[in-house]
Amino acid sequence: MPVNVIVLVLVAALFHAIWNGLIKSGDDPLMESMLLCVAWIAICLLLIPVLPIPDSKSWPYIIAAVIIHVSYFLLLSKSYSMGDFGAVYPIVRGLPPLIVLLLSVLFLDEPLNLSGASGAVFIGAGVLALEIGNKCRSVNLLFFAFSTALMIAAYTVVDGLGARESGNSTSFFAWFTLLQSIIYVTIVFRTRGSSNCIKHIRKKWKHGFLGGAMSFSAYAIVLWAMTKAPIPYVSALRETSVLFASVVAIVFLGEPVRKSRVFSAMLIFTGILILK
Repeated sequence: MPVNVIVLVLVAALFHAIWNGLIKSGDDPLMESMLLCVAWIAICLLLIPVLPIPDSKSWPYIIAAVIIHVSYFLLLSKSYSMGDFGAVYPIVRGLPPLIVLLLSVLFLDEPLNLSGASGAVFIGAGVLALEIGNKCRSVNLLFFAFSTALMIAAYTVVDGLGARESGNSTSFFAWFTLLQSIIYVTIVFRTRGSSNCIKHIRKKWKHGFLGGAMSFSAYAIVLWAMTKAPIPYVSALRETSVLFASVVAIVFLGEPVRKSRVFSAMLIFTGILILK
């Protein structure tokens, strides 16, 4: 992978870890994720008028992305409501690169090579290594965390292919994000009540728009990178966000330091070197 792509995806990974920390830091992850979607709606409405319309070949991918991303957000919020940030995040982010790599080998015509695939495996293994030494998680937590991981793998493949077909990855992203966010905000308003949601937006709008801007920028970078490099490589590199997430969990959320985090960092760093 080109150095500039690697550096930008690492920046995206940092942003990704921070906004996931923002969701977990709130009292109600569903409301926090709704706040992000409100910010995304505003961002998309500003960008869409000045961006080209995505190519017609990408619209089936946009529809699929909307469905998958709404499901992902609902599952992610449920997962974070059931377990520690540091417990859920490794499962949610560690499995997708391995699943995406498998799908790419079996079904996609991606220009993969042994060293690149090995780097992706090292990164995925490094992310999962964060779970070493953790106490056994509840069956329900594992179910929702694994389900979330499957949604991430699904949207990674769909979004990557759609971005390539669209002619402009940012335009593709803005359109499906706008539609997805409107649907998700509607669901949360009906679930939590309009008055509670509006009160939450007024109280934490600065918090939400910071997370929204960071998360939007992060995924826009990732989609652009998928037009420049194989999807499995970008997917794996993006999951280095767990290193940043560990810092967030330790420094801001008060979670313990474990040897597994050092071991994880070594595996992930090795994977990055192999990808380079």
